Amino acid sequence: MTHVCENRPLYDAPLDEAERHERMRADARHMRVEDRFICDTLRLARLCPRAACRRADRCRGRYPRLCLDTRGEAAPPEAHDFAERLADARASGERREDIEAAFPDSALALRCWAAALAARRRN
Repeated sequence: MTHVCENRPLYDAPLDEAERHERMRADARHMRVEDRFICDTLRLARLCPRAACRRADRCRGRYPRLCLDTRGEAAPPEAHDFAERLADARASGERREDIEAAFPDSALALRCWAAALAARRRN
């Protein structure tokens, strides 16, 4: 049975891990308001070629979606998924602590990603 949501088919059959991650990333592309939040959560400014973003350690560009599309692939899928969950939680008024408690492995993946970027910056 196939359903269509926003011109994308949704299937009742279970998705493999790669398809699930790709679908979540595609859904993130539709969250225009949260693009900058996801970029900042993933610390993508540390990978950005724009000096203003790197100095501020936050997305300062006009098009955070472009940064998310080009540099977001560098982040591990678990960290990316967690950033998207945080964006959803933020939009619905949930607390970050509650999301971290519900998804401890994903929260750890994000912390490890941030630590790796921080170590890269020091070297």
